[in-house]
Amino acid sequence: MNKNQKIWIGIIAILVLVAASWGLINFANNSDPVEETPEIQTATVRQGDLEIIASGVGTIVPAAEIDLGFSSGGIIGEIFVRVGDQVEKGDLLAKLSDLSKLEADLATAELEVIIADQDLEELYANAEINAAIAQVALADADLALQDAIYTNQVNQAGFRADDTEYAALYANYLIAQKNYDDAKTRYERNGASLAEDSIVRANLFVALEEAEDQRDAYSIQLHWFDASPSDIDQAILDADVAYATAVLADAEKEWEILKDGPNPYDLILAEANVADKKAKLALAEQDLADATLIAPMSGTVLSVNAEIGELIGTSTLVTIANLDQPLLQIYLDESDFDKFNLDLPVEVIFDALPDEIFTGIVDLVNPVLLTTGGVPTVTGLVKLDESAYEVVQKLPIGSNASVDVISARTENAILVPVEAIRKISEDEYAVFVMEDGETKLKIVEVGLIDITYAEILSGIKVGDIVTTGILEIE
Repeated sequence: MNKNQKIWIGIIAILVLVAASWGLINFANNSDPVEETPEIQTATVRQGDLEIIASGVGTIVPAAEIDLGFSSGGIIGEIFVRVGDQVEKGDLLAKLSDLSKLEADLATAELEVIIADQDLEELYANAEINAAIAQVALADADLALQDAIYTNQVNQAGFRADDTEYAALYANYLIAQKNYDDAKTRYERNGASLAEDSIVRANLFVALEEAEDQRDAYSIQLHWFDASPSDIDQAILDADVAYATAVLADAEKEWEILKDGPNPYDLILAEANVADKKAKLALAEQDLADATLIAPMSGTVLSVNAEIGELIGTSTLVTIANLDQPLLQIYLDESDFDKFNLDLPVEVIFDALPDEIFTGIVDLVNPVLLTTGGVPTVTGLVKLDESAYEVVQKLPIGSNASVDVISARTENAILVPVEAIRKISEDEYAVFVMEDGETKLKIVEVGLIDITYAEILSGIKVGDIVTTGILEIE
């Protein structure tokens, strides 16, 4: 079945559904002595703006956070900070009164730094392989695009066959025409006057039919080589080129990410892990030297988990975070992954500030799904605009927010309710337009679609009346 047949079948199916809806309503009304005409729901084509939004939730996270504790247990001698204090790198936070059992912890910290360094080195070691894979994918995508372009070109009028092929086909057509003329002459001379049940007449007639079929087959091929593709076939050819172009663009992006080294997100995690382990090693060395706790970075004290004189193990005593540039860790449904890309605009409403809308951009997209409670989730980071820093810095870490990632938007577009759209085939849509009290099916080109409205690129105009369904009769 060709594309034209599929489209007509789709149109017929829509018309049958509409007719069936009217039939069911009329049937239901047969029991009522008063017949009622079903009312068709309509809407006016309007002009407006449309946004495609991926909604999710988020929590405030610091740009950097570190948990600090002594490398080995002991009695806390002094604590120099409280929750909310601002500290600078190198500030003294606390001291132990007992300096024993620190040597073993120093050895453990050194081992963790070695392991973290090895993990980071493995990222670089595998970078060439990943880049090679991306390069092969890029080459394949480029070849696929060239094939699609070539196929598009050779299907145009005058390009469907070279001169040699066309000449051969035309020669075959001439031979087939001659054979047909000869068969016709033989039949008219030697068979037409014979009795209808004559075997000679039957054989001559069969030969004439076969010669005619052969001639017509060559004629159809010649016509195809000389003709242009249909609108539907051309649309398919153009769509193949567009798809191949999009695949190539994705492959180019992947190549740009990997050609110069490891995946940036994996690299960030590995480098952060190395930094964390080295910070712990520095703390272990410092603990061994003077049993003091030193701030490895500037920031705000988020927690102090013990008191002077308390026996403490290796658990966290003080947590410090950099709150100068708060980030938003966001979570979206897996189905919205295609709407979540770097640098997209974001609107945020915090639960604690329901009357204010903050803006930002997507700063990081995690290429790996996070599975929570068996549900795959898309995660990433949003960098809020600087205008929000002063307000958001006052909110507690972990404050919840609702998030809208604006994936796409169009302004002053021709809009219809999504209920008006009728899908005919994979890439074909139509609407019913009211004209002179009657519905007429019109093919339309559809752009952006959300849960309420669809953007119409061509086929109808602002002010047209389209149908959206049939009202039920009570």
